[in-house]
Amino acid sequence: MDGDHAAVVAATVQGLEHAGWAVAVEVTYSVYGERGSIDVLATRSQSLAALVVEVKTELASAERIGRKLDEKARLAPKIVRDRLGWTPRVVGRLLAMPDRSRLRRTIDATPILARMFPDDGLATRRWLAAPVGDFAGRWFLSGIAPRHWRKVAVPAGPSLRAAPAAIRARAEPGQTLRPPRQPAPMPASDS
Repeated sequence: MDGDHAAVVAATVQGLEHAGWAVAVEVTYSVYGERGSIDVLATRSQSLAALVVEVKTELASAERIGRKLDEKARLAPKIVRDRLGWTPRVVGRLLAMPDRSRLRRTIDATPILARMFPDDGLATRRWLAAPVGDFAGRWFLSGIAPRHWRKVAVPAGPSLRAAPAAIRARAEPGQTLRPPRQPAPMPASDS
């Protein structure tokens, strides 16, 4: 699991736990010859509900994403029964991604993804609060800084003038800045 993927998994887990779900990460399965792992498997025994979450930081193949997530959701009742001893009556599917305009544009430009995951962020939050009926949503998680960012050293002296205005306004000569991080109790989403 790379750093960006791990950050989205962590934000997803935090949001689901905040919403009252029990969460397991990287749940492996081998059922009827189908094998793989579920990025995040969330359960709510009092509602007899399970949620299969596929985490993506890049959207390479809509067909592959849909096919694999369908397999995981179809097998989820057996996986939950084998691991937890009860069978969910409702199984939701969720595609979780960092809130980046490039990913939003990809979803908007790929009608098959919008069709596979018709429920937006508001519908996702509502379903998480009361998991009833079919659900297939997308969750854009905000506040996730890309892991490839590094510390940026602000030079001392005259070269400070060459730094962008936003950095100059916050920096003292020789100060080291990091890109801002904004922790939130539950990741926000609006689509």
